[in-house]
Amino acid sequence: MVAGLAPNLTSVSMWSMHPGSEERDEQIHMDGVTGPLLEAPGPLEDLSLTGFCANATVNTILDRHGRFLDKLRLRPACEYDMATTQYVLPHHRIEAIAQGCPDLAQVELLVPRTQGDEREVAIYSALGQLKRLRRASLLLDCLTLDLSNAEPGVAAWLGPNKNVATEDIRDAFINAAVDSCLAISIFRIISAGNPDIKRLKLEVYGAGVFGSGCFGVYMQDITQWIGRSWVCMRNGGEVVAI
Repeated sequence: MVAGLAPNLTSVSMWSMHPGSEERDEQIHMDGVTGPLLEAPGPLEDLSLTGFCANATVNTILDRHGRFLDKLRLRPACEYDMATTQYVLPHHRIEAIAQGCPDLAQVELLVPRTQGDEREVAIYSALGQLKRLRRASLLLDCLTLDLSNAEPGVAAWLGPNKNVATEDIRDAFINAAVDSCLAISIFRIISAGNPDIKRLKLEVYGAGVFGSGCFGVYMQDITQWIGRSWVCMRNGGEVVAI
């Protein structure tokens, strides 16, 4: 019955739960299950996915629905003492979305915050390639964990004995410190490629999460006062952040 209804769907909202296992094979299997589920519906115009997914799922979204999507929302579900690279999109993945989803008008994505370096700037420039984009919501991932050697999409379980260096705390504060000037600068980088974008929301995500259950919570309490959310929009000929 689900298969019979699926071709008529144009909008889908899914919550993809993490399997709750440290076994890498089970994590990859979860991604392998979510991808085929998204192949069943007819081409979607609106897709919202919260929770666990990785490369297979994202590739299915691009291949099956990309040319038809108007809205795309990929939001992580943060779990206690767990970090994952599953949704953090580097600039080449943003470029792939821009090429594969040319009609996107609204997006919500998790992107890495790396102290405003060239990698971070490249992501905002890549978003400007979405020529029909009008509204964007970016979760600025401020996790200071080194997951460079992690398999994309695979969760890393972090024990309470992880050492937190002074540099980690410093980096967390720097990444979380998003003020109105920075928010407007990000808007302008995107609008340099797409002058028709109307609204940009920026939300700090994961600042002060070091994988230590007894320490991370207190850091998050502190960083929430530094890393407030911003909404940028045009007001006449000016860009304002509120």
